[in-house]
Amino acid sequence: MPETIQPIQVCILSFEKMDLVDFAGPLETLSHVQGPSGDCLFSTTVAGPSDEISTLQNLVIKRNISFEQAMSSLSQFDVLIVPGASYLVTKELCSTDSPVIQIIQKFSSLPKDECRVHPRLLLSVCSGSFFLASAGVLAGRRATTHYTIIPELAELCAKYGQTEVVRKRFVDAGLLDNGVRVVSSGGISSGFDAALYVVEVLCGLPCAERASDVLDYQWRRSEGLF
Repeated sequence: MPETIQPIQVCILSFEKMDLVDFAGPLETLSHVQGPSGDCLFSTTVAGPSDEISTLQNLVIKRNISFEQAMSSLSQFDVLIVPGASYLVTKELCSTDSPVIQIIQKFSSLPKDECRVHPRLLLSVCSGSFFLASAGVLAGRRATTHYTIIPELAELCAKYGQTEVVRKRFVDAGLLDNGVRVVSSGGISSGFDAALYVVEVLCGLPCAERASDVLDYQWRRSEGLF
């Protein structure tokens, strides 16, 4: 009888006017990652500020839990995914009282737990890296975002400490002191590449390659920085 594998618990943040592919790209990717018994290796929960969230493309998405519920249960999640939006929407959400920033800060400061089955990982897509910068997790590290707003990200990061901002499909910034790995991705479709890299880190390269094959997506792994 195949061994039952404990699913990797993922929380995806949602908010009004987020970009649809930033959100759906990683979600789609992780849904195709299967173990030996055919079970999905990732279990995804959508957290949002209201029951229904309208994307930039006016598609309505329903949340699974509220931001308040996400805050109180963050320790149960292995992966936190932060999509992006237009630059104007992103800037509005970069304030210190923004729930998105507060959730990132809490997740990135969770105490290290040697007994965890899966290591923790924080992933941003496109302009989602601005939220990581505002939460202080990119200081002294390297990151990427949509190529059209790299100068703006560099300017924001400079307020918190030196950050190397580069143009890549995705960038692995390494581990925080508590063992949380930080990964940022470039614009929109780069979220597929970054999500496949997350699969590689957590489940192994063959697993990521199988997911890429099922997606019928040419993984641009060589255009990442890790």
